[in-house]
Amino acid sequence: MEYLADTVTVIRHFSETGTIGKRAFEVINGIERGEHHCYVSTISLVEILYLSEKRRIDISLEKTLEKNKGLRKLFGYKFNGSNR
Repeated sequence: MEYLADTVTVIRHFSETGTIGKRAFEVINGIERGEHHCYVSTISLVEILYLSEKRRIDISLEKTLEKNKGLRKLFGYKFNGSNR
């Protein structure tokens, strides 16, 4: 199944702070097992950048992407309609 991750879930998952809902946790586990595919919208990436620049979250966009070098494995994302 395909999912679109919301910004809060992405931030909490990669910064390892706060909690996410039970269903979101189950979906992320399914993604890690290869059962699902999840996308992160461009607006979520921009929101992470904005929130980190305003120091409202403890993880930067760079760290978010770096923490999961396999972003395509866990969270697939598309730019201009194609995976890179």
